[in-house]
Amino acid sequence: MLMIYLLEAFGYAPVTARDGLEGLEWLDSRAPDLILCDLQMPRVNGYEFSQQVKNRPELCKIPWSL
Repeated sequence: MLMIYLLEAFGYAPVTARDGLEGLEWLDSRAPDLILCDLQMPRVNGYEFSQQVKNRPELCKIPWSL
């Protein structure tokens, strides 16, 4: 919640996902400016999520953090 508040305070429009799979599905149709993810997400954890993002040419240059 704090990260969402801070991003909104600086003019960003954060989008959240309940789990890694939902995040990957959201990325199928959009390219965000930045990706932040939790290592312990359900269904697809942060390591699997980041590997899948790195393997997508259209997403691999987006800055992200675990």
